[in-house]
Amino acid sequence: MTIVIPRERVSRQLVVAVAGLMLIASACQTPAATPSATPTAAPTATSGSTPAPAAVQGVSGDGVITVGAWVAQSGPLAVAANYAYGAQAYFDTINDAGGVNGHTFSFTVIDDGADPTKTVTAAKQLWEEDKVFAFFLPYGSSPFSAVQQYVADNQIPVFCPTANPDLYFPKGQPPAANIFGYLPPYSSLVSQLVTWANENLGVTKLAVVHTNDAFGQSGIDAANALAASLGIEIVDDIGYDSTETNYAPFGRRVADSGADATLVWAIPGSAQVMTAAIDSGYDSKWLINEAFRGGFFLEQIRGLAGVTGNTYLNLYQQQSFSHDPTLDEFKSVFPTKYPDGDPLFALAGWTCAAMFVEGVRESTADGAQLTWPTLASTLESWQSVNIAAAVGITYSAEQHIGALRAQVMRLDGDGYHAVTDFVVMPELAQYAGQ
Repeated sequence: MTIVIPRERVSRQLVVAVAGLMLIASACQTPAATPSATPTAAPTATSGSTPAPAAVQGVSGDGVITVGAWVAQSGPLAVAANYAYGAQAYFDTINDAGGVNGHTFSFTVIDDGADPTKTVTAAKQLWEEDKVFAFFLPYGSSPFSAVQQYVADNQIPVFCPTANPDLYFPKGQPPAANIFGYLPPYSSLVSQLVTWANENLGVTKLAVVHTNDAFGQSGIDAANALAASLGIEIVDDIGYDSTETNYAPFGRRVADSGADATLVWAIPGSAQVMTAAIDSGYDSKWLINEAFRGGFFLEQIRGLAGVTGNTYLNLYQQQSFSHDPTLDEFKSVFPTKYPDGDPLFALAGWTCAAMFVEGVRESTADGAQLTWPTLASTLESWQSVNIAAAVGITYSAEQHIGALRAQVMRLDGDGYHAVTDFVVMPELAQYAGQ
């Protein structure tokens, strides 16, 4: 079933949808197209005529590009809906201005509640029924894992997944031609943050709190891989299921671990574990993930004893609280369209949409037809490109990661403050000069 973001929560619906029907009216008015990764052959031209271009799935005859995603809008990770809000706000802005090179943008979103069992159905609906051009901004590592083989088997284009890149860009292997990311690998974020804490805070004993899922495993795996080279001892590996409700035992383990710092690589229940640890006497430093950069998760921890001044994270893009003038349009548009939305999460969606639109703009210059191969070729030419909140986006034939840089920030009483510039993460340095 297609779930539409409720009208009362947004100023404009993402899409009007009914299960089993095509979601975009213009798509219904054009012949069914084949997947853009493997277009059908163009009709044979008659003498003296110009062959018509092959139909491309998700690109209608009047230039509407339809992309789609599964994004949690309900359940414990419902805050993820803000990624979709941000993207839709940008697409609306472009469409209202007349589009790009004859193209406008339609964004179909299905609520899977971050439940991988629902993601499979959502992915098949988007690709086989809704006929999207690409999966754009699909949310969640575990959901992506559930459909990873389906994506590979069908060579479905994917742009800007908000999932752990270690899943779809295995180390030591060339990138999949059908996937372009934005997020840096979680292992690279963990390595940068832990290395910085070791070198600048003197951390030598590290506890790791993580969920027993793809996201959490990426944190503990990266910490274990890095520990020996830095002389760090992992004093406790504290994993829990995302459905856990009793966090007190995990908090006590943190407090009893003797750690100089605790890496929190979890989202559901993470604030509760931190609260339980502090209640049990923990007063050392915290190294946290980007979910805490704002909104609901930040509000859960910022009042805890000893958190301000002792809590650090690293982020791969500018934030909505930044004074960078490139974010002025977002700050003006987003609150108007989504007054109840969370700008700290929405900015990533806005930025991914801006990247996609710019790729389309460059790919369709001089009237060129949009296909996934032409878009991929354009993206692979990007070197250290700044778009919206993105800093130094870089792609090449050798890597499709996107964000290679991040900055470490400290949580103070009045919010986060940068303690480093945006620097290339050590694990990704080999790609920075390409």
